Amino acid sequence: MTKKMGICSLVLALVFCTGIAAPALAADDEVSFLRHYQPEYSERYVNYKNTHHDLTYFDVVTYVNIGLDYPHYAGEIVTNVKEPGSIYVLCNKYNRLPADYVPTEYLNAGGRALFLRSEAQAQFDMMRAAAAKSGVNIYIVSGYRSYAVQDQIYSSYKKSDPNGADRYSARPGHSEHQTGLAADLNTASSSARFETTKEFAWLFENAHQYGFILRYPEGKEWLTGYKFEPWHWRYVGAEVAGEIKKSDITFDEYFAVYLVPQNIKNAFDGVFGFRTI
Repeated sequence: MTKKMGICSLVLALVFCTGIAAPALAADDEVSFLRHYQPEYSERYVNYKNTHHDLTYFDVVTYVNIGLDYPHYAGEIVTNVKEPGSIYVLCNKYNRLPADYVPTEYLNAGGRALFLRSEAQAQFDMMRAAAAKSGVNIYIVSGYRSYAVQDQIYSSYKKSDPNGADRYSARPGHSEHQTGLAADLNTASSSARFETTKEFAWLFENAHQYGFILRYPEGKEWLTGYKFEPWHWRYVGAEVAGEIKKSDITFDEYFAVYLVPQNIKNAFDGVFGFRTI
């Protein structure tokens, strides 16, 4: 077994360093030593690799961990979020929040008109002040939304655009806005061309310092499930935001590699060049 693992390690090293596509998987031994490998997904890894020959082993495991081997909202793999109060909560088309979830800090705001959870709001206020010193004005047009409000919004879009609504509106329970950690800044419309503004340019260069990431970047619709939303920024804390910014990956990818349960427990070094939190 030691000799076999050594050969596999050499193959994977060549794949990761050179970008050469790996051969089809024949057994889960080929990927079982990757840090984000999930034993219960072994058959899914094999099936996905055998239909995506151009992908490296690392990418196969990452994409299956996200759920990309199934259609969005596929009932058999949609998971109920177990810790919705974590700032690292993953809420997407494969992970669903409880219908009755409301952030505790939002409930206990003492009447203050919070747009976000207290930690995220405090960091946003600091970010806004820093931007203002550079002559940039950023503000929240949409923050926390309840399950019921998201249901109304999605139903309206679905009625007017039945074939396209899922590209830009989350189904109830699948919206990051319900976490109290996501905010639409300055606009929520593609026609505004926010990505061409000085406000977006400032956010793109500086938001990670305050814990915010561009959640749905351009060219990643196939992975996130949403079209480019330059206005949608998600709070994940400064450390993780900096790692995501540096590595130019999405939060879905980061979560799939570093925040799967055993990786939180084991807390080993990260293969993108940064460590697990």
